[in-house]
Amino acid sequence: MLTRKELYNIPGWHTRRHLVVIESDDWGSIRMPSRAVYEEFLRKGIRVDRDPYCKYDCLESRKELSDLCEVLSSVKDSAGHPAVMTTNTVMANPVFDKIKASGFKEYHYEPFTETYHRYPNHTKTHEMWQEDSSIGIFS
Repeated sequence: MLTRKELYNIPGWHTRRHLVVIESDDWGSIRMPSRAVYEEFLRKGIRVDRDPYCKYDCLESRKELSDLCEVLSSVKDSAGHPAVMTTNTVMANPVFDKIKASGFKEYHYEPFTETYHRYPNHTKTHEMWQEDSSIGIFS
């Protein structure tokens, strides 16, 4: 018996080609300002270690992006095009220092592109990302 969601998708797009689709979201996102803050949460009994987003998500570095681009570039289709990845990106991140300075009464945010410039090993990440998009690796 098909579920309602499966029935909904029947009239959708079809192809006989074999495709691999990788969903990847929350690029440019930062949830924890540092490992020290993560450890402080744990010391206070806030179980961030049980939340996969707090435990594993992090702002992508230049090295990580470079490694991913190398892998995607190494895979070609029958026409010689590299693998393409669509990156769903957050548009803004909290500015933790300003939030703390307000006594946690105000929310402050910045565009994700500015976040890259405030963390070590991330300063040229957005520029690298744009360059890889221009050659067709990211869409």
